[in-house]
Amino acid sequence: LDSLMREVGELITNRSSFEQRMEDFTRCVEEMQRSVTRMKNVTHELDSKYGVGTLGGRRALRSDGASLLPKVHWAGSSNDEFDALELDRYSEFHLLSRSLAESTMDLGTVGNELQNLIGDFDQLLNRQGRLSRDTQDRLMRIRMVPLASLAAKLQRTVRTVARQQEKEVELLIQGSDTELDKQVLEELADPLMHILRNAVDHGLESADVRRAANKPERAT
Repeated sequence: LDSLMREVGELITNRSSFEQRMEDFTRCVEEMQRSVTRMKNVTHELDSKYGVGTLGGRRALRSDGASLLPKVHWAGSSNDEFDALELDRYSEFHLLSRSLAESTMDLGTVGNELQNLIGDFDQLLNRQGRLSRDTQDRLMRIRMVPLASLAAKLQRTVRTVARQQEKEVELLIQGSDTELDKQVLEELADPLMHILRNAVDHGLESADVRRAANKPERAT
């Protein structure tokens, strides 16, 4: 039982450490989700501000007027032969922009899956916590013994001291069905016997003194 209790204690401690790591993991996932949101905003801003939307092959410009795209030379034809959609399709800038958008979507998907996994882990941790507590409670109940298990030893102590002191003493134990952990009860045995010895030795009068004081000869 002692070994099982120690192992259950280790299990509960390990679960607490796992919960702490899960909290750290959750914070990392939340930070990744915020980063994904920022990437989405950047991608949207790139598409809206710097996209190629002009005909005739004119390049996208920054706010200061400089070109964001490299010059494109098409062999055997002029730029006027390509409409805006074709230029947008073949521009390196937009390919990079689309790649960034796709990567952002992939990260968002991974983040959602991680969030779902966190929810599953929470359910598993809660279940493990209930099982650990139930196991600990059952083991504790197995270790519990009633105070009555000490009754014979306490009665013997009182009889021995009373006989030595030539006193008549009756020991009554109330609440003997009270249960305590076996180890705790074993630690209480010696102090209880010491208290009873002192009570019989110093707290109770002899039969002659009790009779003179109109008390029952048998002390309780």
